[in-house]
Amino acid sequence: MKLKGVLIVMKKFLSFLIAATLVLSSAVSVLADKTVNKVGIREYEQTKGNNVKWNENTKIITVYDDSEFLYSVSIGDSTVNMKDFLLQLDYNIEAENGVAYIEKSTLDFINDMLEKNKRYDKAGLYKIVEKSYESEDKNIVINYPQIENYKGELLQSYMNQSISQIVKKYSQNSIYKSLSLDYSIERSDEKYISILFTGEAKTILFNDTVKIMDSVTMELDSSQVLTVENYIKDKEKLFDILKNSTLKPLEYESLKFYFEDENIVFYYMPSDDSNREYNAIELNLSELENIIHEYIGEKPAS
Repeated sequence: MKLKGVLIVMKKFLSFLIAATLVLSSAVSVLADKTVNKVGIREYEQTKGNNVKWNENTKIITVYDDSEFLYSVSIGDSTVNMKDFLLQLDYNIEAENGVAYIEKSTLDFINDMLEKNKRYDKAGLYKIVEKSYESEDKNIVINYPQIENYKGELLQSYMNQSISQIVKKYSQNSIYKSLSLDYSIERSDEKYISILFTGEAKTILFNDTVKIMDSVTMELDSSQVLTVENYIKDKEKLFDILKNSTLKPLEYESLKFYFEDENIVFYYMPSDDSNREYNAIELNLSELENIIHEYIGEKPAS
């Protein structure tokens, strides 16, 4: 989710001040009446299981997950101070009758960012910076991650190029009249990073809405992108397992996958599905233990 009129800045790279204009998914503009779609910060965060503290002297509200700092805001100010980001709103945060209010879409965005960062923050191996591509007519919007601070610059460059191929694939496809694509980090540890892209698009020919589902799963030590071809040793055995896991017909040629923690999710678009809905089959990786490659690539020279 993106927010119109919000500036996001990586604090750790202030010398570069990487900033991006974010697009609001809600139909209500943040430039409109500020009482519309506002919620109390404490009430909202407590429903998420977070702790909220108020400093009467500084007029600062701080939100924690247990004892871990998540973000803080100041009454009368327009800045949301996160761990690794600054969000600059186009309105000041206000309080009424002892309750501090902020746009619900802003709080949704903040919590979405925190959730996306949770897994790789724990791994501590690299940082993810959220980027956004937007066409000149603003009909094509693609949110995507890029990796920073990984131990090998060359490996990092290869992985970022692989992720950027998704942006190129959909932004340069002339069949789409409009398109919106977002991502989620489904697995991030010392061995793999798996990124799932989902969204919708309207096609030029029929003006119909189609679902989009795509992914990039990479082996960190080699920067290799995992595919059915290079990851699965015994494809016939895999197809037998998949056939026994679904009643729907399989489309082997379009079969892709991503990791979701210790599970693997295979997905494909049925060629005869007029609704354009993807089929997905989720398995535990232990079920494929004897038919997958433990390691698929060699580390490029750095």
